[in-house]
Amino acid sequence: MEIEIARPLSGLWPKSKIQNPSWAVVVGSLTLAIYLALLPFVERTWRATGDEPHYLLAAHSLVFDGDFDLANNYNQLDYLNFYLSRDITPQVRLSPGGQQILDHQLGLPVLIAPAYALGGRWGVLVFQAILGGLLAGLTFKLALLVSQDTVASFLATLFVTLSPPLLLYHYLVYPELLGALLTTTVVYYALSQNRVTPTSFILTLLALIILPWLNRRFVPLAMLLAILLVWKVGRLEGWKVGRLEDWKVGGLEGWSFFGRFASPLRLFASSPPRLLASSPLLFAFLSIGLLFWFDSRLVKVGEPDITAPTITSIFWDRLARGLVGWLVDQQRGLFIFAPVYAVALWGAPFLIADGLRGRNRFWWVLLPFGLALGVTTLAGGFWIAWELGPRFLVAALPSLAPLLALAWRNYRSMLWRGGVLLLFGLSLGHSWLILQNPELPYKSSLPLYYSQTWGWPLTEWLPDLAGYAEITPAPGGANSAQVVVDRGQTVWLAEAGRTVKVVQADPLTKLPFGHYYLSWPLRVEPGLPPETELLRLSLKLSGGGQVFHRVVTAADLPAANSYGELQVAFRNPNVDRWRTPPVFSAVATGEGQLWAGPISFTPDPFYALFLPYLVLTLLVLAAWGSWRRFGSNRSSFGITMPQTPPLLLGSLALILPLSAFGYLAYQSRQEDRTYRAAEFSHFVGREVTDPQTKSGRAWLVDPQLDPPQKAIYGPFDIFEAGQYRVTFRLKLTEAVQTEQDIARLQVAATTNYDELLTQPLRLEHFSKANVYHDFVLTVTNPRRQALSFEVYYLGIAPLLIDKVTVARIGG
Repeated sequence: MEIEIARPLSGLWPKSKIQNPSWAVVVGSLTLAIYLALLPFVERTWRATGDEPHYLLAAHSLVFDGDFDLANNYNQLDYLNFYLSRDITPQVRLSPGGQQILDHQLGLPVLIAPAYALGGRWGVLVFQAILGGLLAGLTFKLALLVSQDTVASFLATLFVTLSPPLLLYHYLVYPELLGALLTTTVVYYALSQNRVTPTSFILTLLALIILPWLNRRFVPLAMLLAILLVWKVGRLEGWKVGRLEDWKVGGLEGWSFFGRFASPLRLFASSPPRLLASSPLLFAFLSIGLLFWFDSRLVKVGEPDITAPTITSIFWDRLARGLVGWLVDQQRGLFIFAPVYAVALWGAPFLIADGLRGRNRFWWVLLPFGLALGVTTLAGGFWIAWELGPRFLVAALPSLAPLLALAWRNYRSMLWRGGVLLLFGLSLGHSWLILQNPELPYKSSLPLYYSQTWGWPLTEWLPDLAGYAEITPAPGGANSAQVVVDRGQTVWLAEAGRTVKVVQADPLTKLPFGHYYLSWPLRVEPGLPPETELLRLSLKLSGGGQVFHRVVTAADLPAANSYGELQVAFRNPNVDRWRTPPVFSAVATGEGQLWAGPISFTPDPFYALFLPYLVLTLLVLAAWGSWRRFGSNRSSFGITMPQTPPLLLGSLALILPLSAFGYLAYQSRQEDRTYRAAEFSHFVGREVTDPQTKSGRAWLVDPQLDPPQKAIYGPFDIFEAGQYRVTFRLKLTEAVQTEQDIARLQVAATTNYDELLTQPLRLEHFSKANVYHDFVLTVTNPRRQALSFEVYYLGIAPLLIDKVTVARIGG
């Protein structure tokens, strides 16, 4: 079987027939099988965080209450079905009737509600895996359409679908995955269709209608895609002559129901064809209008995810940083998360050159990514938020697959392709690393991980975009500096003769990891000796650790009774700015009268501007130079896969997902769970070697080193309501004599540690030392919620903890 793809082009992309269209099905099936195989591990180890519990709660309300009002769902703690704590801040808007409506667009909860009804969060993740398989097949077809090379398209699809961040968003309940699928659908049909068919027409209209309802930041994307569709559809032959013959081919007249409307539809199309041709834009504007009307009906309108700052000097600075920051910043940059995406720069010249020559419109695949980057940049430049990677670019990433395919196709050097595979291997490694450590992108970064693990100073070599913060004069408590107006500005005044606090331990929650400058305008009374100490500055991490300590003397300030700018360069080593932000304090010594203006913290221009632009410029120049040198040698013929029997392809397409679904069903029925001690969280103790355990490792707590505290706790997995047998496997490392409790075995619910059962552990419970014993607790879990299995060490005798096994009683 073969299909013909017609396109208005010449030269590199002649009209050709592509063999084995079922390869798209195989690619989608293979990707789906991988996503499903990873799902049991991810569902067990990844926690619903950020906005996820609120999207899931809205789906829960639709399924069980049939409404969007979340008030009763928050009150009933329904979110404990998929969230690990009772403490949650409702994300709602208020309707005129007082209902609490989700403070996000409602498209995602509506679309995932059927999957939630079938299997809760698990069902939603399976549904998203299926969407990911569809997206992979469509991405392959888009890459194949542009590159005409089956091998290159297959590899490019794997590059995109198995690399972060797209792979990771299959397991996060956010609108990004659906946005990527809808965007890729419209782009593919806009470029591939030479005639309008019922399938393509309906799918693209649905995509344009749904896209704005996933998130407001998709509104510009929906408008762009609608314009592209109108541009393309208006030039198709069927529209120009006022005929819709393809609707016959679609088989509508063969259906008794649709046959009633076939003739009127053709009549309508032949009478005002331009109206029907412009329907994508009309439907997109209608959907957007309904969205804004719906929001206007709410009393409290939720703020968008991203908002544009005021047009000031800082706006242009943020704009300049955002254009490169989302690509190369060491904590959020796309090329850091998945270095293989940098290869797209080598494919772009081929698209751009042929577009300028009028050969085709395949350069359209660049537009979604350009728009996503531009909107995100205009709406705030660059920032570090509680999100995984460059989240706002995810919807446009599949459209980069054609560029990756073109780069692979046109550069045939073994050295080049080996380098590309090396970058893909690094991207795969990042996927696996984050899958195993889901909090790493939030509380750390990949370069920081490598620096701490291997000792490589990557954090000093790579760009970091940092952030901004300002501390303005405000009245403090007792023994604080006064706030006065001096020379037209509000300043702190620290009078001579007494020590006062100028800044009192302000947490800087807006400063992520990075290199900074502290700038502070200061004025001191004249006539002081240069060595006079005036201020002591300190920046500490709230989680512990000194960033810098600086003593300011009279020599650091102008002697002419005028304001001087004190600048302090420093590096904030802390990534988790939410839990352990840096804390700044300043104390005036009282050795002289001091006036101090607002304090500003700004990014170091070298790391925030010069280095990012240098890196990106070098990459672009390398890509352009490669194209200039080797572009003329490109082949006009694509490389197809070896001729494979259709039966084998069909078998692969069927067996791969069925095997994955079988594995998924098997895993979902496993009631027993075993956790090694190292998998838990710990307040005290350390991992040691122990040949008596199956893993060869155990967790040691020793009274000579460790105070009384929880040796293990967690993992806060979600368990259904029912009775469970919890088995703790421990041993005393040596014989001891004591009548006191050695430890407490505990089972608690949620991160609020609601106690379900506690059992003291005494010496008589151990038959002898250095032999593992199983201690069994039978606990009743009253509802579906997260559980914590704990060994509270009391500091009496050394203990080794091997594992904890949890088994449901009676199914």
